[in-house]
Amino acid sequence: MIETAIHAAPLSTRVARPDLLALGALLHDIGKGRGADHSVLGSEMVMQIGERLGLPPADIDVLSKLVRHHLLLPVVATRSDLNDPKTIEGVSEALGGDPQLLEVLHALTEADSKATGPGVWSDWKASLVEKLVSRCRMVMAGEALPQAKPLAPHYLSLAADHGVHVEIGPGDSARMYQVVMVAPDKPGLVSKAAAVLALNSLGVHSAAVNSHDGVAITEFVVSPLFGSPPAAELLRQQFVGALGGDVDVLAMVEKRDSEASSFASERAGEVVAGVPVTRSAAPPRILWLQSAIPGQLLLEVRAMDRPGLLALLAHALERAGADIRWAKVNTFGSTAADVFCVTVPGEFDVPAAVEQQLSAVLGTPADVLVDEPVGD
Repeated sequence: MIETAIHAAPLSTRVARPDLLALGALLHDIGKGRGADHSVLGSEMVMQIGERLGLPPADIDVLSKLVRHHLLLPVVATRSDLNDPKTIEGVSEALGGDPQLLEVLHALTEADSKATGPGVWSDWKASLVEKLVSRCRMVMAGEALPQAKPLAPHYLSLAADHGVHVEIGPGDSARMYQVVMVAPDKPGLVSKAAAVLALNSLGVHSAAVNSHDGVAITEFVVSPLFGSPPAAELLRQQFVGALGGDVDVLAMVEKRDSEASSFASERAGEVVAGVPVTRSAAPPRILWLQSAIPGQLLLEVRAMDRPGLLALLAHALERAGADIRWAKVNTFGSTAADVFCVTVPGEFDVPAAVEQQLSAVLGTPADVLVDEPVGD
């Protein structure tokens, strides 16, 4: 909590109520360690603390809501479709339509993320939260939300010849690029596209799939792991080879992953420890999330991060019969949290098949949870 307060200090000029930001930073996790949802319990405790501090009732109410919803913005931003008006309206309603609460909560979210550890507050995560906040401001002000962008005529013209096309251009943030891959819609397309990107050292932050007249138009937001991105023509050639079966890009990703794991084990064996060291890792987790759209499933997969993980997870989903609509990739230190929105045929138990296929990729039995509360 002290660390959060330290990171909140430089943000104090960004909000109209820096006093509430400071108190929220100090008290947001006060409910932890008491065997209940720490956000709910903490919000109740803060009401009593506020009274003892002599705060006005209106400020106590805002402070209580800050604690109650301090995880709301990052969770929604990284797990939901921000182009869906229901997502924005749900957050606005949860905050009571209060723009001042939203402003302070935005700053608290940044401070709390930075306090959690290096890399948690990335440019990508910041852009997602900013997009969510700006759209909530519009709803609270009674303004109409921007309509979802239709597919650009240029991409539709590329799809018209049913060929394979790849374009790469600058993204919305520094070091971010947009890669658009157009090809006839076939099973396994998303995983192969993601594998091509992984083999070229491009980290994927999000993916969105649209279909037009039997052609898939897949838009990725990526960032190079080092240097500059490769030429679009190189990506296209590899994508053509992958789709045609001439190059097994998924096998190449799996081989690279296996070699990296083997090399790490060999390096670890070079030094003989005087005292035996037991290394343990948290088990992977599959979390089924609520979806407001009939026929769609949302799930989050948490596991140790490794190059090409998105491609391997996407391939597992495809083998289970799921059709990927969009994905978001989040990293927390060495842990990846990949969120997928999929559509599924209704005639068989897709969740069970998904869990089985994902566990095969993850290499160890995964904990399976359903509808985890935001405050946990």
